[in-house]
Amino acid sequence: VQKLGDFLALQTATNRSAIAALAQDCVAYFDPLRAPMTDADWQKRRQQNLTARQEELLRRWAYHYTEEQYRFHMTLTDSLAHIDYSTALILQQAAEACFAIDAPLSIDHLCIFKEDYPGAAFSLLHRCYFRGHVQAVSPVNIDD
Repeated sequence: VQKLGDFLALQTATNRSAIAALAQDCVAYFDPLRAPMTDADWQKRRQQNLTARQEELLRRWAYHYTEEQYRFHMTLTDSLAHIDYSTALILQQAAEACFAIDAPLSIDHLCIFKEDYPGAAFSLLHRCYFRGHVQAVSPVNIDD
């Protein structure tokens, strides 16, 4: 559990380059399936004070944290900017206790989700195993 900006997130201290390479392979492979960005999407992303490189990545991939800018994380909280320090510390300690994992990171499959419209719950479409096995599953709604 680490702070990532104003959020708490699960991150890994090992295999960062391997995970980043896998992530970029996925971005490139699935890019043709991505919905086009709307004008509102472009404006929202451009309000984030992007670097010149991030602007380039945004134009290429419709997201600015790809390629060398990518950081693996699983966000655990909403922004903690509005919470006092002691409460944020308690949340971080609770998250650290809850997610204390003493095992090597292993990624053996990817899941493909669908969002019917912006803000909708995600539906699990496929679980893709790396051993060459792709298994279709019944849709499962995942809360935002």
